[in-house]
Amino acid sequence: MNIHKIYSLPLAMLLFSACSQKQVETKTTHNIIKTKKIMAIQPQVQKQVKIATLPSAQINSNIINTPIIVKHPQHRQAPTAIQRHTMVYQEAVPQQIIPFNNPEVVEELIDLEPEPKIQVLQQDFMEMDTDIEAQQYAQEPIQSSDYSDLQGEFRDNYTLTGFIDKMVNEHGFDKNYLNQVFSQAQNTNNFVRPYRAPSSNYISGAWDRYKQGFIYERNIQRGIKFWNEHRATLDRATARYGVPAEYIVGIIGIETAYGVNFGKKKVLDVLTTKSMLPNRRNRFYTKQLEKFLIMTRQSNLEPTELMGSNAGAMGYGQFIASSYLDFAVDFNGDGKTDLWNAQDAIGSIANYFARNGWKRSIGQVAIRAKYKGNRFKRLKTGYKTKYSQYKLRKKHKIKPRTKMLYSGPVSLLRLNRAEHDELWFGTHNFRVITTYNHSSHYGMAVFQLAKKVKQRRGGYYSSL
Repeated sequence: MNIHKIYSLPLAMLLFSACSQKQVETKTTHNIIKTKKIMAIQPQVQKQVKIATLPSAQINSNIINTPIIVKHPQHRQAPTAIQRHTMVYQEAVPQQIIPFNNPEVVEELIDLEPEPKIQVLQQDFMEMDTDIEAQQYAQEPIQSSDYSDLQGEFRDNYTLTGFIDKMVNEHGFDKNYLNQVFSQAQNTNNFVRPYRAPSSNYISGAWDRYKQGFIYERNIQRGIKFWNEHRATLDRATARYGVPAEYIVGIIGIETAYGVNFGKKKVLDVLTTKSMLPNRRNRFYTKQLEKFLIMTRQSNLEPTELMGSNAGAMGYGQFIASSYLDFAVDFNGDGKTDLWNAQDAIGSIANYFARNGWKRSIGQVAIRAKYKGNRFKRLKTGYKTKYSQYKLRKKHKIKPRTKMLYSGPVSLLRLNRAEHDELWFGTHNFRVITTYNHSSHYGMAVFQLAKKVKQRRGGYYSSL
C-alpha cells in the first residue's frame, strides 16, 4: 500500500539551508525536478546556501526527497491562495519525517530566507493523489476555539469575529469579554415595528409639520422645569464655554424632550446590526461600534444596557459614539463621563458648540427677514448659503424685520408654511447649531424652542 505525504519543496530547501555544516555552490540554471506525478521547476539561486546531511535524508543534484508534513490539525490554519498553488506532493520514502507541528520550528525556518517561488504544471497538479489527512484538510471547515463562547443571533457572523480580533489586537480588549457582550446583541431588523395609524389632521406647510413635533406647550413646560432644576450648571457652562443657556436647553428639548425619550433600542443592538449585516453605511457604523466599546470602557458603563436612538445616539444630547469620545466632558467632577447625567450632558453640549466655532461675541442667532410676496423662490436658500447683507438689501430688497447687530455674511433660510414662506437671516452661530444636525429646519427648531422657553421662564425675548 503506497502512502503519500504532502511535500513542500521551498520549506525543504530552507530546512537544509538552516542545518548545513558545509557549503556547496548551487547551479545557476533551472533544475527540473521530477516525481511520480508532478513536475516542478526550481528557480535559479544566485547565492551560496548551506546544506546539511541528515541521517535519514537523501540528497542529489536533481531531487530532494525529504518529506515535510503539514501542521498537526490542532495548529493548522487555512492556506492562502499562494500556499495552495505552491504545495508539492511526492511519493513518500522510508525516511525520518521532520515534525512540522511546532510553531517555533516553523517560524525559525520561515525567517531564514524568503521562500522561493515554484511553478507547478497545472495538468499534473490536477492529477495528484493525496493522503487521507490532506483530503480531510480540504473538506473540513476550520473552527477556532477562540469563538466557542460567542453565542446569540450573531454567533455565525464572521465579520463580527474579525471585528472582535481587531478590538483585541488594536485596543487590548479581552476576547472572552467581547464574546459575552456580543452574545447578548440582538438583530434589530427582526424587531416588529408598532403600527401607527395615519393622522387625520394633515398640515400642509413643511415647516409647520416639522415644528409641531418639537415646539408644543408640554415640551416648553418641560424646558422651563429643566432650566430651573439645573440653573447653576447651565450658568457655569455659559461662563466656561460662552454658549447661552437657552441653546443648550433647546438642544436637549429637541433631542430627548428633556430626558423623556432617550431612545427605545439598545445601542449595542443597533450598532451591531447596522455594522455586521448588509447596510449602505457599514463603514460608518463599524467605526461607531468601535468607538462605543472604547467609550463604555473609559466611562465604566455597561454596553449591554445603554439605550439610544435608531442610529445609536445616546444620552440627553444624543451624541453618537465618536462625538461622545471627542466632545463629552465630566462636568460634575465625579470621575465619570456620563451623558445620561444632566450635568455632564449640559457641559458636553456647551463644549461641542465651543469646539465647533461658537462665538460668544455674536449675540444673535437668527433674525426674521421681510420681502415682497408670499412665496420666495428668487435665491437659493438653506443653512449652507452665505450672502452679503448689503447686497440682499440693495439688490434683492430683503431686509431684517428687527435691528440686525451682526454684520457678517448671513444664511438665507426659507420656512415653508401653509399660506406663505417665512424668510430668515441666519448668523454664524446658527450655522454652528446646524453642525449638530445638518438641517435648516433642525437649526430653526432649536432656536425657536430655546427662545420660547426663555420667554416663558421670564427672560428677555424680542426676535419672533
